[in-house]
This record gives sequence, structure tokens and C-alpha cells, in this order.
Amino acid sequence: MGAGVDYVQATLHAWSQCPTIVKKQLDEQYFEIKKLKEELKSATLRLNQRKQEFERHAAVEMKVELIKHKDKVEQMYRQKLEDEKLKQTKAKVQEMDSIIKENYTLKKEIMDLKKAKK
Repeated sequence: MGAGVDYVQATLHAWSQCPTIVKKQLDEQYFEIKKLKEELKSATLRLNQRKQEFERHAAVEMKVELIKHKDKVEQMYRQKLEDEKLKQTKAKVQEMDSIIKENYTLKKEIMDLKKAKK
């Protein structure tokens, strides 16, 4: 902390000896600080813009991934639906085959009974 006091005392002493030189140095430091603050503000603005751009890009990527996932789920659902339709159709065909065979057997028995009556 003693170094800070020495600096202040040195500045005050220099001010009393050559105020124009000290003022010029202080003005230069002020402008340098002002310039650095502007650069920081500009860098912060660019960073925020890049952050927003990144977030938009990430949101688009996420939306694309969600759409792909939705499409995949819908495709799986359609496939299951088609599989179930096919299964039901096969069951109906088997049932119809069974009915046709039974019908054929019954017709044959009726014909045999008619022949037996004659």
C-alpha cells in the first residue's frame, strides 16, 4: 500500500512542478482508458452477436434433429401399423380358407347323403 501513496505523492509533486506535463500524461491515460473501454464494449457486442448466432444455429440444429426423430418415430409407427394390417389380413385369409374347406366338406357330406337316400 505504501507504493500507492508514493505514486500519489510523486504525482502531486510533479503537478506542482510541471502541471502541463502531468495534465498531458493524465489526458493520455484517460484517452487510453476510454479507447480500451470502447474496444471492450465492441468486443462484448461482437461476443453477444456470436452467442446469439450460435444459439440460433443450435436451435435450428435441435429442430432438425427433433424433426428427424419425429419422422423416425412416425416411420416406425407406420411400419407397425402395416405389420398389424398384414397380420390381420393373414388371419382373415386363414379364417376364409378354413370356412371354404368346411363349406366344401359340408357340401360333400350333403351330396353323399343325397346319394345315400336314392
